[in-house]
Amino acid sequence: VEWPFYTIAKEEQTVGYLLGTMHVGKAEWFPLPEELTDAIDQSDAVLTEIKLHDGYSSDVTAQMIAEASDYKKLPDYFNAAQLQELERKVATYIANPRIDLKAMTLLELDGLLSYSYLGQDGVVDGVEYALFGYLYKTGHLDKNSGLETSAESLWIGNEYMQQGIEDPEQWLADLP
Repeated sequence: VEWPFYTIAKEEQTVGYLLGTMHVGKAEWFPLPEELTDAIDQSDAVLTEIKLHDGYSSDVTAQMIAEASDYKKLPDYFNAAQLQELERKVATYIANPRIDLKAMTLLELDGLLSYSYLGQDGVVDGVEYALFGYLYKTGHLDKNSGLETSAESLWIGNEYMQQGIEDPEQWLADLP
């Protein structure tokens, strides 16, 4: 495996593995390499950023959306002229007149632009989707634990984004 996948050894014994990158991938990484699936099969636990099954639960998704409603929206960071410029720039990524930027948080905007920039394959080929699929189809979902819940992950992202934008004019100028 050429992408970040490392064996962790102690006293010449394999005690774990470390896999880099989760959210995005490349088509040539799939299906998951046998070296990786063998490591999963031989492991007692698969620790990921979030418990993968949580991320695909409709209850968790609803909770995340409800919690996000308390966060600042884009009009809290940008004046009317800046919002208009942002809408113009976003339209170059996504031609969807139903997108209401005024109702979005910075984290939601980040996700929207990332998805647009990466394209559907970059997101769908994400390692976390493939890993979830492998754990599910092999009956190994019970091996998976997360460092945080999906809701906590969203909360952390939103809390970080609440720091705001120091210079909205420069931020817009930097946005391709």
